[in-house]
This record gives sequence, structure tokens and C-alpha cells, in this order.
Amino acid sequence: MFNRYSSETLPSFHARCHAEFVDFLSANSNVGVLLVEPQSGSSCIAQPWDKELLVRYISTAKEHGVLVLADEIMCGLTRHGQVETFLSRAWGLSVDAITFGKGVAAGVEPIAGVCLRQGKAALESAGKSVLQSHTYAGASARALTTATSVLNALSDGSVGQRVRDLGERVVGPMFEAIKERGGGVLGVQGQGLMWGGYFNHPDLAERQAAVKLFKECCGRANVLPYYVPSGGFMFTPVLDVSEEMLRDAGARLGSAVEEVASLLRARGWTAASTSGSVFKKGSKRKASDGTYVLARYKGPTCEDMDSSQKAIYDDIKRTRSTGTAGPFGPWLANANVANYAQNLGRTCRYDLANYSLRESEMVILCVAAGTRAVAEWDIHVGEARAAGVGTGIISAIWGTWGGGAPIDQALFDSLSDASIYNFAEELCRDRRVCDEVYWNLHAWKGDAGVVELVALVGYYNLVSMTLNTFQIKHEKKGGEKA
Repeated sequence: MFNRYSSETLPSFHARCHAEFVDFLSANSNVGVLLVEPQSGSSCIAQPWDKELLVRYISTAKEHGVLVLADEIMCGLTRHGQVETFLSRAWGLSVDAITFGKGVAAGVEPIAGVCLRQGKAALESAGKSVLQSHTYAGASARALTTATSVLNALSDGSVGQRVRDLGERVVGPMFEAIKERGGGVLGVQGQGLMWGGYFNHPDLAERQAAVKLFKECCGRANVLPYYVPSGGFMFTPVLDVSEEMLRDAGARLGSAVEEVASLLRARGWTAASTSGSVFKKGSKRKASDGTYVLARYKGPTCEDMDSSQKAIYDDIKRTRSTGTAGPFGPWLANANVANYAQNLGRTCRYDLANYSLRESEMVILCVAAGTRAVAEWDIHVGEARAAGVGTGIISAIWGTWGGGAPIDQALFDSLSDASIYNFAEELCRDRRVCDEVYWNLHAWKGDAGVVELVALVGYYNLVSMTLNTFQIKHEKKGGEKA
């Protein structure tokens, strides 16, 4: 995110970066290895990659004959909370090698080495060492003993299960509570037993000042996180930490965050000056120009609902495993809007006579990309992949709407698929379709099929514009989609 332009949406930023990555690989045929860090350490304050985006970059590297090395020095050995020893394995990443020397020695003892499947004899005959890596050649007996103990502890899988349990049940909710205590000046990210907090301000000097103040607050709270000079802190306890100690550390961190938030507001930090701040419904902060910045409407509370709203709310909650998440909250401002919209959505999602789930998911991605609805894209990109939409099509849709070249028609598996996409793309872009595009789709789907596709595009435009207007984020929970 370091080179994102202020005017760029997230999809267009990622499209531009990926296009630049492709151009670089195409212009430099001598590139041998791509180094990826599935979950960052201090460089990006414990931020995990978006899985689908990481898969995209790795696939691109492979297409150019580039090997992939996963750096799991920080997040590996189950710390990521996905049970598997390595995050790259948990996410099914196609990597050629993994680094984990520091992690396997418990992060304290210097240890390094290389495991080879083949080529040892060739290296030795050339006088090359197979032990030296980074700054250490081989390792001490104490480091090797520590590593042996760590590997033995990991062998039955219980450590990974415990890390996932603590991450989901204790640390994740703990950091959400810490974020709330920050009142908008702090964002959080992470998974498992590896989390970070970053101060929300576009000015590096302000973030650095925030870290300095935060150190003083942590000193008074008797807690010592890992400070990141660029603007935050990390929380990465040892894997066998007790739940009692985790909760105590969380309470102390929360106290320090609450104190530093007060100091930063006194310094002039406001909702208007911070980036990515989110306040509770009804809360407000005074901006530098004397106005107030409020959180956007997310829907009525149960206490505020009348009988008709409550009836629709209960129906949505009963029939959809995601409950009233996504666009349903704002729609409930009018019970009829919510009721008819959710029923139209159910029809468009599951009851179209002329479209398979794969075909409709391809159309939904086109709408999400065209309306720059990041939440809608995040919701449906995995659904599209699961329904059989190819990675090449998904990447091309993202890239086309992000300012790239028009989609290559050769990517489609059939002329029918091409006619569906071209109709949806032109309708999204121009709000109408030309005769050629209309009759091309009609030849495959008939009158009813054309009507259904217009309804599908129209409904998901309503969903996307609702998500965009009310700044609703996708919380990546399973279940039925909008």
C-alpha cells in the first residue's frame, strides 16, 4: 500500500500494481525468485496478505518461470492460527521453498540451514557450502536443541489447534476491543497469535510521534509490545503462553491505547485527520474546521425498529446465515425496500432459469469491479472461483475495470460465456447495450435470458451502491451471500 495514490480505489490500485509487476517480469527475463511474506512482520505490522491477491501474484510469477520463496520467519510454525505448520501450506500456495530458521529456534537462538531435495553433490563438487544462510553458518548446539524441541512439540498438531483456539476466542476479540478503546486513532490487523496495531494518520512524522507517546503509556501500564517505528506495534507472544497472561496483556495494552488516544486527540488528531477511522453509530468527533464527522448509517437497531421492520429483520436473520450483514442493514430503514430487495436477491442468486451459478458469479464480479465495490468483490471472488470461473477471467475483469486493456475474448471457454460477459460489461459501463451485443446474447439465452441478465446486473448494482454509500466492509464470514 506504500505507493497507492490518494485518488485510487483499492481495486484500481491492485490492478495497477499487478500490471506493473507483469511489465517488470516481461522486461526482466533474468528474474529467478519471487520472495513473498504471507503475513508480514514489522515491515507492515503483522498484516496478512489477501489470499486471493497473493495467489494471483504467485501464479503470475510461475507463468514467467519464476520460483517462489515464502518467508515465514515471523508467521510460520502455526503462529498464523491456521493449524498447519506453514501458512503457505494452509492457504494452498504453490511455493518452491520456505524460510523458517529463526522461528524454529524459538526466535532467540541463531540458527540457519538449507534442506535440499537434490543437487547436494553438484554444490559440493563446486566447492559451495550448503550450511551458510543469512548471517549464520550452521548453528550452535543450543540452537539445534531448541529447534528439535520445537519440532517435537509441533509433531502431533496440538500446538496449532491451541493457537487457532486462542486466536479466535481470545486474541482476535481482544484486539477488536483495543481498537474500540482507541476511538478511531488505531487500526488493528492479524490472525492467530500474531497481531498488530497501526496509528491512523497519513503523516509519517505524526505516526512516529504517536509511537513515542505510546511507549510512555505502555511503560505506565507495565506492558511491552514490539514497537514498529513506522507507526504502530506488534503483539506476538510465545506459543505456550497461558490464557490468563494473554488477557492480562490485552487489558494493559487496551489501557495504554486508551491513554495515547486521549493524548493524540489533545495533539489535534480528529476523525478528519486520520485515515480509515470508524466510529460507532451516533458518535462524533470535531474536525479542524469546526464540523463533525459521523459514522455512516448501518441500519436501525433492534430497539429502534417498528413491528414491520422487526418482522423483516427476523426473516432475513432466519433465512440467511450472514444475518443482516452487508446491504440489509441500511435497507431496513424501509421495511418494504428490505423485503422486496432480499426476495429479488434470492431469485437472482439461485432461481434464474437461464444461468448457472458460474455464469451469474462472472456477472456479479463484473458489476462489483465496475462499481468499485470492494466489499462486493471480496464477497464474491471466492464464490466465483468455487463455482468454476477461471483465474484468468477473474484477473482480467479486475484489470479491465482498473484501467487495463479490454478483456481478451480468447479467455472465455465458450461463445456463450463471451456473450454474457460482453452484455454485462457494456450495460454496466454505458447503461445500455448496442444491437450487436443484445442479439448476440439473445441467440444464446432468448428473451427470458436477456431479462434475467438485466435483473441480475440491476440487483447487484443496488447491492454495490448500498455497500459503497454506507461504507460497509466485508467481514469475511461464511454463509449465504447477498
